Amino acid sequence: MKRWMPLLCAGAMIAALLVVAFEMKSENGENAGAQAMSLAGAAGLGAGALRQRKRQKEEEEYQSLLRPEGLARFCDVAGNDEALHDLAQLVDYLTHPRASEAAGARMPRGVLLYGPPGTGKTLLARAVAGEAAVPFLARAGSDFVQMYAGVGAKRVRELFKAAKEYDKSVVFIDEIDALGKRRGAGDENAEREQTLNALLAEMNGFSAQNRVLVIAATNRPDVLDEALLRPGRFDRRIEVGLPDLNAREKILRLLLNKIASSACPLGLAKKTAGFSGAGLESLVNEAAILSAKSGQRVGAAELEQAYIEALAGKTKFNSALDPFGKRQVAAHEAGHALAGRLLLPEEKIIRISVLPSVRGAGGYVARQPSEGLPTRRSVLGSIGMALAGRAAEELFFGKEGISAGAANDLIRVAEIVRKLVGEYALEPGFGLLVDRKLDEDRLNAVLEREYDRVLGRLGDHFDVLSRLTELLIEREQLGGEEIEAFFSQALSAKISGKQELLVTDKSS
Repeated sequence: MKRWMPLLCAGAMIAALLVVAFEMKSENGENAGAQAMSLAGAAGLGAGALRQRKRQKEEEEYQSLLRPEGLARFCDVAGNDEALHDLAQLVDYLTHPRASEAAGARMPRGVLLYGPPGTGKTLLARAVAGEAAVPFLARAGSDFVQMYAGVGAKRVRELFKAAKEYDKSVVFIDEIDALGKRRGAGDENAEREQTLNALLAEMNGFSAQNRVLVIAATNRPDVLDEALLRPGRFDRRIEVGLPDLNAREKILRLLLNKIASSACPLGLAKKTAGFSGAGLESLVNEAAILSAKSGQRVGAAELEQAYIEALAGKTKFNSALDPFGKRQVAAHEAGHALAGRLLLPEEKIIRISVLPSVRGAGGYVARQPSEGLPTRRSVLGSIGMALAGRAAEELFFGKEGISAGAANDLIRVAEIVRKLVGEYALEPGFGLLVDRKLDEDRLNAVLEREYDRVLGRLGDHFDVLSRLTELLIEREQLGGEEIEAFFSQALSAKISGKQELLVTDKSS
């Protein structure tokens, strides 16, 4: 009954005001203004009551969420060995605190997990609580940022009050940057600052016998307030980065074992450089969906198809092109593929297609990226490969026949050249100062130089480019083994021809 009291009171007041307003009316309309004011007041009371009811409902929903969530274990986590090692020490403290306390140590009050999205920060926090067998109370940073003054700070206090009711517990705040942004950055918000102050006060209030471990996660540690990051609040900062080759293999093996697949994870791990743990899980799930149609277990074919769809999207249905348009797309993609083979031979090309995808691409070249830090040669190779589609169109159709199909390539290559100069400092003549304002004309000169270079390389191998274009027009798609066989034969024949010509010239 208590929850409906505001609405009942507001309804009674509105009814009374309406009765009074209609009784006050007269024939000459002298009381029309009083009636209008009465109706406006009634409407205001009704709106206030509805607003109060909405706020009360939000509080009830939040209170219902202040209970422990489901847990995980360290065996459910793969590919984050360094983070697991650091978090295992906290589990030891939660489970066996006396040994640490005897040595004069105290448990860290807070742990900040930071890294790109999808790398498993939430799963790691749940695994800590699961290994320690303690309650896990999780909230998102946005839950504390409210339009009503004081609500966010109240919710912070309620969260920690609920955590302290247990002997030991883990409090997890996801996307803490939503409430913990650096103050004085020009986007001041009184409610958010009050909420942040409440969080700082709660973390200051832990006693030496504290058994509440606060774990926070963010993708943007650079925007967090310094008071939040100082020692004594978030004592530890653990990076959870994108998985490397070995980590991806472990993650894929764990995922494939869950669906009883016998597919080899190493081959797929080599192709998926740059994928996060969440990206790998989504890829395996898509493969499982594809295999469900045939009623078989996930195999290499389903994983390959899911990988291609993750890169380029699904192929459009009924997407037939006119002969000229198909030749133009084939020449464009052949240019990308040939430049990739000439400039970045270590990156294997695994699929070429001239079929449009649902993401708007007229065709695509999927390649297996290499591991390790970028070098000047590899960055320039990526620039040349991105520009090669436009260069191939110029070789086939002239400058007047270049299409707008290279629009996305030019956007991507602009980002790469900015990194080459302004982030990596790998371009001679630009100096070593990074993160500075760059001269657009000089950047464009670098791109024009690389365009002329790849145009010359493709022109030197125009016969190979033409043969690959005709093969794509005929077949529409080529797999990795077919591509490798074509380039091995075509390029070796060209090299043999050059050597034979050189011998003939010398003999003459």
